[in-house]
Amino acid sequence: QALTANLGLFGAELSVNVPGDVGGEDARVALGRRKVGLVLGDGSQLGCNTVTDPATFVAPRTHVYPLARLSSGFYGPDEIV
Repeated sequence: QALTANLGLFGAELSVNVPGDVGGEDARVALGRRKVGLVLGDGSQLGCNTVTDPATFVAPRTHVYPLARLSSGFYGPDEIV
């Protein structure tokens, strides 16, 4: 069981940085929603007491260490954070 935050600090529409191609720039994308929690991919695991900000996307087969803090954005796939 996981408990995640889904509402941004000021209740405004959420946005997230989307990584660019190799050598490319990141793009800031508005999600069009005020509430977005955590999207956790297949086979991914969060360690005990991991804290995630609203609009955090963890790709498949990504493992997060205990006591970690994930800022909003994209993590993985096939990564240890």
